[in-house]
Amino acid sequence: LDDRKQLVQLLERTAVSTRVEVFLGEERSGERAPFNLVAAGYGREDAGIAGALGVLGPTRMDYPGLVPLVGAMAQALSQE
Repeated sequence: LDDRKQLVQLLERTAVSTRVEVFLGEERSGERAPFNLVAAGYGREDAGIAGALGVLGPTRMDYPGLVPLVGAMAQALSQE
């Protein structure tokens, strides 16, 4: 969390993706980190709304439950 620039870059990368992204500690910083990021982009082109939402949590999260939840939230935010 000390490198906010890196976190913003990951969320920007996620904002243009059409699926839920899971970033493991090694992918984010090149070294073993005690937390991971599950994120998804959302948006409505007609309203000019776009962004990303995510959950930052420990390495041992409930990924089978969390990935569909983040995807559903992104989809809900993209609805009219």
